[in-house]
Amino acid sequence: MRRERQLREHTWKGTSFYVYLPRVTAAAGEADTALGPVAGGAERILFVDDEEDIVKLETRLLRDLGDGLVSRTSSLAALQVFSADPHAFDLVISDFTMPKMTGGELIGKVRELRPAIPAILISGFHDATVYAERSAEVPPMECVKKPFSRAELAQAIRRALDRRAAVARELDVS
Repeated sequence: MRRERQLREHTWKGTSFYVYLPRVTAAAGEADTALGPVAGGAERILFVDDEEDIVKLETRLLRDLGDGLVSRTSSLAALQVFSADPHAFDLVISDFTMPKMTGGELIGKVRELRPAIPAILISGFHDATVYAERSAEVPPMECVKKPFSRAELAQAIRRALDRRAAVARELDVS
């Protein structure tokens, strides 16, 4: 792959930067599908992130995958929605770093109501990965680092949901 940069200065007119990148030969979206199958199911997901723009973006992405979705920008509001009907959801996806209650704390409280529910932590920082690895939660939490692709999130969803049946049998809870 050849990349090239050029800098040209123009007296009294400023500076221009030219960046030449190699042409992409794969069709749009081909890279995402090359990573493996996506979720694309009828699961109902509770998605939580304190950044409204992230919630809007992920709402579109998750709906494109075919999943039913309830989104919240507050972990406290998400806990309230979940508490009202714990069996209405198949999966909880939460940002790790949020005000008032972290995603890890939210998932812990959700699992007090429904121990076998699958969960995914998302974060742009290493903290969520460390938390998920050290957690004694059963089933274990998936952890997805930001930024992530559609395929990466879909694969994490599939892994989390595929574990659900085995863990439910083990805990004798659905």
